[in-house]
Amino acid sequence: WYRQCSIIPYSKDVDLGIFIQDYKSDIISAFQDAGLPLKHKFGKVEDSLELSFQGKDDVKLDIFFFYEETDHMWNGGTQAKTGKKFKYESDKFLQRGL
Repeated sequence: WYRQCSIIPYSKDVDLGIFIQDYKSDIISAFQDAGLPLKHKFGKVEDSLELSFQGKDDVKLDIFFFYEETDHMWNGGTQAKTGKKFKYESDKFLQRGL
């Protein structure tokens, strides 16, 4: 939304963000059972976890996990071709438990 201010019609990937506290160990098998095979997994639960699943018609689902610090949030990213890691920080954007 931020990049184009609407759905990006030519993009074939969907990005979701989930709080790491909501991570469940069976998430990969749940998506695979729903017909979305794991394309790649970067990072670890305690450090910048990112999951990508392959959907139909070359649509890819990326799940980024958000980590909460005292005064900000952050999520990690990994460049698939090089393995280079990134850390994206932002203001807290949602209070848990609302």
